[in-house]
Amino acid sequence: MGKALARVQVPTCLFVATTIRRERASLLAETSGVRGLWLRIMTGINALSERRALWLVDHVFALSEYTRSQLSPTVAGEKLSLGWPGIDTNLYHPPARSPDDGYILSVGRHSDPRKNLRLLLEAYGRLRQRLSNVPRLLLVGDRPRPADWSLAVEWGIADHIDVRVNVTPEALPSVYRQASVFVLSSNEEGLGIVILEAMASGLPVVSTRCGGPETCVVEGETGYLTPVDDAEALAHRMQVLLEDRALGQRMGKAGRLLVETRFSIEAAGKPFLDVYDRLLGGIRWVPSVGTRN
Repeated sequence: MGKALARVQVPTCLFVATTIRRERASLLAETSGVRGLWLRIMTGINALSERRALWLVDHVFALSEYTRSQLSPTVAGEKLSLGWPGIDTNLYHPPARSPDDGYILSVGRHSDPRKNLRLLLEAYGRLRQRLSNVPRLLLVGDRPRPADWSLAVEWGIADHIDVRVNVTPEALPSVYRQASVFVLSSNEEGLGIVILEAMASGLPVVSTRCGGPETCVVEGETGYLTPVDDAEALAHRMQVLLEDRALGQRMGKAGRLLVETRFSIEAAGKPFLDVYDRLLGGIRWVPSVGTRN
């Protein structure tokens, strides 16, 4: 069998969700001692590598407006643009009929300090204190840390929370369709892909104003944005949507339309293709000497 070899000078692109310092901020804040020192040193080393990679590549795609604002001091404007991943709107779609008893849903790595599960648990506890017919809370992803779960026990809400781990990609769309409200309580997010999946599924969203979600959640139209680490504000917005189901349905429809327009696979792919066309416009293919079939 012969070999076919070719030399080509190809441009390189980098897709960035968030910077390593922002991504590790929550973990660093709660880690002390020798391990904390080690994490800080390694984060600094990785940040230097990150900066070098940003300098070397031909183009950088930022996951959100938030990400672009982080990168703009380092990356020249002409080589930096928005490029978010697309959502399969055929796979993630609203149910034929909105469930009357749908749960409150949160999807993510709940063991990650950056996701701030404690905020969600406190907000849910406050919500149950003021309303008698609060739906169950469903956590999809991994299991909460014991220290965080102890807060659920402290608030007396542990028996009203379900945890599902190892949910397959095939099963996840159905999980969204059976929910009433989607909640994200993170300290920081590059974008929040789970928010887009929820919106594509026709769900109103309550999210912390933690960076990336501000690119896709339109305040008062597709959901609500609350201050980071404000359990009262998060509980209040969930209460508004639970008490006014018609409002939630309108927000869900608006969110679905927004995803179809801006975040579908077709719409999201165009910015990438436009940059690739520009970068590849001058590529020359040079056959290697001795190439044979």
